[in-house]
Amino acid sequence: NIAINLFGVEFLMALAAEPNTARHVLEVITEVIVTATTELCGIVPPEIRRVSVAADRFMPAGHGLIDGCATQMVSPQDYADALAPFDAATLACYPEGGMLHLCGASAQHAPAFAANLHIRTIQLNDRALVDLPLYLEQARADQIFYLSPCPDLPVAQCIELMQGRPFVLQTDCPA
Repeated sequence: NIAINLFGVEFLMALAAEPNTARHVLEVITEVIVTATTELCGIVPPEIRRVSVAADRFMPAGHGLIDGCATQMVSPQDYADALAPFDAATLACYPEGGMLHLCGASAQHAPAFAANLHIRTIQLNDRALVDLPLYLEQARADQIFYLSPCPDLPVAQCIELMQGRPFVLQTDCPA
């Protein structure tokens, strides 16, 4: 997401047309994040360390966060080859790993999300929540889902789909 925030759609075009340049951009961004995070993790205790998330979402203390919103715009191969290693490196600097936030149609990357051992929690809302069954098919048993019910997948359906698997329901609205 940060590369797209900085460079817009041109970053996605570079990923296809100039992959070495795009990877260099990701290396620089990741190096800055990892350096800052490592320093801050050394002075801010995990129980008070939080990352920026929307007001109606939350995550475990001390965990990192990857905003995976833009993953829906790349192919599974591009994600696995070009983006996943940087997501892993970013979350690796947190001893407890981290959360992956998804709000779009990114289920094509579910195998890569499961393969990243640093992704400990997956937060789904809006369009991403509709694909919950696809994520569940691929997820590791130790990955915990944080679900924000929506009209297309209300609370009762979320509970039914989870089939007894531990999860966190993120909602302040009635079922």
